[in-house]
Amino acid sequence: MMRKMSWFPIIGAGMVLLFSGCSQQPSTNAPNIHYQKLSFSELENQTFVSKEDLDKLFMQTKYVSYAEKNKLYITISRRLTLDAQYQLASMILDQVTPVTSEEFEEKHLLLAQQTLNMRHFDLAQRALKQLRHTPASATIRYQLLLSWYHYEQGSYSSYITALHEATHSARVQRPALEQPLIQTAWKSIQRAKPSQIEQLRAHTNEPIAGWLSLRELTDPMDNPNVVRAPESTLKQLRDWQIRYSDHSGNALFKTEIESYAQAMKPRKKIGLMLPLTGKHRQASQLIQKAFFTAYFDSRPLDQMISVYDTGQAHSYDQYQKATKQDGVESIIGPLTKFEIDDLLSGTQITTPTLVLNNTSSHPQLLSQYSLAPSEETGQLVSNMILSGYRHPLVLSDGSSASTTLANEFTEQFRSRGGVIADATSVDQNMNLAVSQVMGTDKSQSRHRFAQSLSASPIRVVAEKRRDADSIFIASGAVNTRQLIPMLKYHYSGNLPIFSTSLINKTSNPHKNQDLNSAIFFDTPLLPSLPQSPKRMDFPKKVMDKLRSSDPTGFFDAFRFYGLGFDAFVISQTGYLWDILDGYTIIGVNGALSRDINGRIQRELSRMVFKNGVATIDSRYDIVREQWRQLTHDVIA
Repeated sequence: MMRKMSWFPIIGAGMVLLFSGCSQQPSTNAPNIHYQKLSFSELENQTFVSKEDLDKLFMQTKYVSYAEKNKLYITISRRLTLDAQYQLASMILDQVTPVTSEEFEEKHLLLAQQTLNMRHFDLAQRALKQLRHTPASATIRYQLLLSWYHYEQGSYSSYITALHEATHSARVQRPALEQPLIQTAWKSIQRAKPSQIEQLRAHTNEPIAGWLSLRELTDPMDNPNVVRAPESTLKQLRDWQIRYSDHSGNALFKTEIESYAQAMKPRKKIGLMLPLTGKHRQASQLIQKAFFTAYFDSRPLDQMISVYDTGQAHSYDQYQKATKQDGVESIIGPLTKFEIDDLLSGTQITTPTLVLNNTSSHPQLLSQYSLAPSEETGQLVSNMILSGYRHPLVLSDGSSASTTLANEFTEQFRSRGGVIADATSVDQNMNLAVSQVMGTDKSQSRHRFAQSLSASPIRVVAEKRRDADSIFIASGAVNTRQLIPMLKYHYSGNLPIFSTSLINKTSNPHKNQDLNSAIFFDTPLLPSLPQSPKRMDFPKKVMDKLRSSDPTGFFDAFRFYGLGFDAFVISQTGYLWDILDGYTIIGVNGALSRDINGRIQRELSRMVFKNGVATIDSRYDIVREQWRQLTHDVIA
């Protein structure tokens, strides 16, 4: 996941100045640029996204005295660490020869963070050992890095124990970090594999016992009452609060349970509103099939499902019929944006309702669950920034959907501090547009001119632009299959290519060969892994049944099957979102959570095409991403 070093040849001259302490004056032929002594406050606020940024930085270093050398290099290394340039940051850190204890501690804290990000765990351990008997070992930074190291080494009991200690330290040293650390522990416990759970069960300290108990109480596979008897689950959670009154997990509870239990409505009647006739009938039938497969497999007590066809009547009329005449206590649907807008314009939401698309409105009782590719860009942008890709090219195909997606990506990327190198549409002459955006068209023009002056063949290697470090393609599979080979022809080289799940449209490896190495976020075809968490068993079981009943059409149908399954599980367990901050529902289309506006957030797997097959990128881990962000935040 770490960005490969593509800057080094570009900034070679600057590095010579940096490490040689050269005092030679700038050439008289150089541009009229006046460099001043480097300001540390200015450096702390600087980001490095272009060659010009680095040129200025390295020219300024020559004016810094020897006495300030360590402070300078440490400051530069910290800035490059924040920009996820870990390899260059560690190379600069090598130049530090600590004189004071503060310099020694800062050097090894930064080194541990850099090597953890680069997955050089032996070097990270060595750096942490250097700090074991120093004052730094009592700081929140050290404890965060130590916790992360234990996680990467698979020592889960040591990991949760160290994380517990870090959480207590954060309460005093960095109060703003306490809740994110509790959330990290909660996410880690919910995502733990059986082997990790067994490690934890071998230890009886209270923090571990409390986390295990909370996980089991809220896991529908460990505790069937989560689905069948919510009132019993709420009582069990209240008992947990009493038993573990000092546990940090109490900070996750968002509401007073007894009051919530008294106000909680029964879920004996659920309405499923879908356009079962009309042009969306096929998708609706897949959703309905998965919903009922999950329903019959789990058998909620005394629960009845009523189906309403929004293809036959206005969605607001069906909503009124369900809630007023039939007494339905929970609604799932409608499916399309048009139906949702029709519903919201024609009636007030009076019953907990989960619509299966997104909308700009968010009434109090409305939740939104969308599979739109735009919902994936937040996770993609976060991963790119943390991996050091801060200067992408953005390509769209000219369609309104592609343009909207490109704009949403651009907006989110800039909000995270990144800089778009260029954004262009390739809807006309695709080859010409790619050559122009890669900058090879000028080299080719010069070559043609030179060749016109010579009778002998002239061989040349075209130059490409140097200000981009990655490429984002906001288009579907057909255009992306054409664009990737063209980009490689025009010397995109080692620039990673990112896209969305729009490119994952067939399981045919021959059709997908031209997508090889493209990176995107999606869910695997089947939500199962060897030694998967127990809570994964239910989606796996249901999807296996659906695949058996529809082997030839399963790939084309699995997203809608997943939507139906996820909608059912949300209808049964979503009340825990009201109770516990950070509660995760393991669905087919991602690990699901709900934000304060009622939008369902999907945590997806990072995937990459290899030999025409979309595979999970084993280097990506959602908990690791959280640690990368936390350790960035603590030095920001």
